[in-house]
Amino acid sequence: MKRFLLLCVLTLNIMACDEGIKLLSSTKQTIVQGTHMTKPYTNYLFEITLLNAIDLRVDSVLIYDHRKAYKVNHYLSKRKNNKNYILTAALNEGNYTSSDAETDIEEAIIYYQVNEKSGVLNITTFKEETVTRR
Repeated sequence: MKRFLLLCVLTLNIMACDEGIKLLSSTKQTIVQGTHMTKPYTNYLFEITLLNAIDLRVDSVLIYDHRKAYKVNHYLSKRKNNKNYILTAALNEGNYTSSDAETDIEEAIIYYQVNEKSGVLNITTFKEETVTRR
């Protein structure tokens, strides 16, 4: 009985330590406007799910592309009755601040907090699509 109780406590302790998030999908959309006067922009969509956690807060989103670093304003929305979230970060003019970067790798870095514990999610692969808006 003591072994069973100890095993239960250890299992619950291990499960409580896994309070991270998991990336389900990452999409890079090129948004082409209907008029020829407006420039296309890039929209990043990330679908995230919580692992044994209750609360998710995204502190910042950084996008590295073509030797530039962009700190992008973002929008986090939760799916109803689910642990899944959609994080949207648009590289639209006026929605970011930029600086020079040393790396030429295309990457997104998400700084977040789950249950008041900080974490970082690095994303280097994206499903690419083009969206035309009229």
